[in-house]
Amino acid sequence: MKKSQILKSNNFIQITLNCITSLVASRSNFVSLKQVIMKTLKFKSNIKCMGCVGKVTPFLDGKEGIDKWEVDIYTPEKILTVETEDLTVDDIKKEVEKAGFKAEEVAAG
Repeated sequence: MKKSQILKSNNFIQITLNCITSLVASRSNFVSLKQVIMKTLKFKSNIKCMGCVGKVTPFLDGKEGIDKWEVDIYTPEKILTVETEDLTVDDIKKEVEKAGFKAEEVAAG
């Protein structure tokens, strides 16, 4: 490796370390890239009890791309909330249907 390449590499490493140090120092104000690109999808469902939640769990837990999900079985709409970076409404609906349930997107608002 040439001396100029080593200097550029060392400079890049130093800038990177400075950025990391700044991020750690201000971590209370730090928002991860994942938090920025994460989207929350909401669905009305017929997942109405803990037994139903148990049936759908292997499908939603097993679907790559779902970061977090939950069902509010105590509301009339039985709202399924899914956090994902890249899955679509149809992707989620298909997984729910594989488990034997229905999900209809709730319009954002």
